[in-house]
Amino acid sequence: MRISAIAVVCTVLGGCVITSESAEPYVAGYTADELRELTQTEKSILAKEFSKSLKDPDSAKFEWTKVPKNWSGKSILDYCATLNAKNSYGGYVGLQPFVGRITIAGGKISGGSITGLASNAGERQIVTEMCAKKGLDPSPRV
Repeated sequence: MRISAIAVVCTVLGGCVITSESAEPYVAGYTADELRELTQTEKSILAKEFSKSLKDPDSAKFEWTKVPKNWSGKSILDYCATLNAKNSYGGYVGLQPFVGRITIAGGKISGGSITGLASNAGERQIVTEMCAKKGLDPSPRV
């Protein structure tokens, strides 16, 4: 019996494969080569704008995801990532997925807003599903 259980576990784990980031784009319609990291300036702009809706805006710590390299002709981009911020009691709540919008003006990121933020397990699933429907993944790839 013990050998059968070990064989089943080995078979299941044998099917697991670690893929590289370039093998699986996580923004619908874009390949990994068409995506880029946010610049420090863009992160600063978005952190300021995204934090406005939080109870303690100064406590926000973001885990950023990539954006398309080329967004010509677009004025708004859907965006999903994760953040950790303090709650009403002053404690960090842990990484929570969020869905938001990035505003583009003159070909540059000019602002943004959070349109949905998870605060419990049920909401995490809902926000992750909202992101998936837009072809986005809130989890940064390393």
